[in-house]
Parts: sequence; C-alpha cells; structure tokens
Amino acid sequence: MNIIIIPARLESTRLPGKLLLDKTGKPLIQHTYEAACKSRLADYVCVVTDDNDISLAVAKAGGEGWIDGTAIDNGTMRCWHGIEIMKGELHPIGDTPLRELVIVNWQADEPCLSASVADAFFWHLRQAKQQVGYVGGDRANAFGGLVFATPLAITASAPLANEDKGNENVVKVVSNDFRSVHFSRAAMQSAEHHIGIYGFNYEWLMRYSQAPPNAIEAAERLEQLRVVGESEMQFTVFPIPEAPISINTAEDYEKFVDLMKVEATT
Repeated sequence: MNIIIIPARLESTRLPGKLLLDKTGKPLIQHTYEAACKSRLADYVCVVTDDNDISLAVAKAGGEGWIDGTAIDNGTMRCWHGIEIMKGELHPIGDTPLRELVIVNWQADEPCLSASVADAFFWHLRQAKQQVGYVGGDRANAFGGLVFATPLAITASAPLANEDKGNENVVKVVSNDFRSVHFSRAAMQSAEHHIGIYGFNYEWLMRYSQAPPNAIEAAERLEQLRVVGESEMQFTVFPIPEAPISINTAEDYEKFVDLMKVEATT
C-alpha cells in the first residue's frame, strides 16, 4: 500500500501559523493536501497534525487530518506516530502487512511540489523491494519478521540558485553517486537544493523512530541528520529540474500568493 502523509504542526519558527494562512482563498495546508492528492500511485493521502484547526481545514477540503497529541520533534517522527495511530483504528491500511507499506512524507510547506515526484518515489521503492526481496532467519526475527534486507529511503534535490547558497532557510544536500552524504543549512561545496519530500519503507521508518536525537541534528534543526552516520539509512537522492516554492518565510508566502493569482488568470 502506498501512503502519503503530510506531517503538519501549527507553530513555525520563521512564519508562525503559516499552514492556516489563507490569502489565496484557501489555507496553505489545503493547497498542499490537494497537490498530494494528484498522485496517481498513492492509495491514501492524509495529514497528521498537532492542531485541531489544521485538522478541520483538511476535513473541509474533503480529507482526513489525524490528531497526534504527543510531543514530536520532527515530521518523520510524526509520520511514525501517524502510522501507529492508523494501525489501531478502522482505517484504510486495514490488514495490509506492515512490510508492504511504502510511505511518502510530503512536507506541509511544499504546496507547489509536483505529485509526479511522489509517484517516482513509490515506483523506485517498489522496484527496490523486488530487487532486494525479503529476509529470513535471525535478521527477520530481530525486526519482527519485517521487510527488506536493507532499509530504503529516498529524497529529492534540485540545482541550487546562487542567491540561496548562503540562505539558511534553504536546506542543502551533498550527494555522491545519488546517495546522500550530508545535509546542512550552511553553504557547502557541490551542494544542491534539498526538496522537502521523503519516501521510505516501513523498516526504515521503524529504525529511524528508534534512533536517538544527536547534537548535529539539534544544531542544524534537520531531521535527516539523525541517521547521518548510518550507511544503511542514507537516502537515494532523486534529481528534479527546479526547486518549487517552499513556504519558509513571509516573503515566500507572498511569492506563492502571487503565483496563485497568475495561475488563476491563465
């Protein structure tokens, strides 16, 4: 089963309450939800949030906003808690074996991202699963009989604009042979613009949930760095031609509003 989860928290350091901004006539979270729903390969799209107003906005748009009241430090952990909630409910994941779940974590402030990226992630992870296959013996027992011979994860990057090289609001990624080496908000040689979307199988997400936070993750405020030293947990980096508008600041949001005005007249 292919699932898109949009982890959404109300508070934001750089633009508080941004997911409920509605100068376009819709709250920002609705734009992101509707973009994700254009996926052709997703079986289910939902939002997992800490806020009732965000959940209500998603419901008004015809979607499901799951409330997770636990203290969560990042979007990947919110995806983990979301899956745990869904497992305990009468829910579309139903009796789907956990080893069959492929999850895309679509960041809530990425309303302009194409659903084709999520579809590429689903395709890649399904193909990788077929090539790797399942495991047995001690390793299977250690992970409760779960999934792959190696955890699998993927993210995306685009060419980094010159004006963004020193912009701490723009996350950068350095990769080698399409494998992630490092993520940072600081300028890095040979870096690309990291895009706020991830895909992973259930084993990768489970192992991430068990990894303790570390100092470099806290310093950079980047969840990807929690597993930076574990080779099996690194990301395949999928290149896309151009970075979409990501809403990190009030200036970003105004650019997005202007883009929506243009699209409304064309």
